[in-house]
Amino acid sequence: MHLLVRDYQLAWLGTNIHFLFGLLGFGALVGLRPLLAYGFTTTGTLAVLWTAGLLFFSCSIMSRGHRHR
Repeated sequence: MHLLVRDYQLAWLGTNIHFLFGLLGFGALVGLRPLLAYGFTTTGTLAVLWTAGLLFFSCSIMSRGHRHR
């Protein structure tokens, strides 16, 4: 327990993981909507790729902020 409290700061880790899972779930829902509406057409694929790119960019910002904390 001492190792967890000293090195990992459990409250920050729990908040960070919860936010990450929420962000990934939101990205999945936003990306799935145009895919179901337009199918695997150019419009649907482009919308899914834009959503995935923005989702990965958001995750990288969150990861970068965690390292510089």
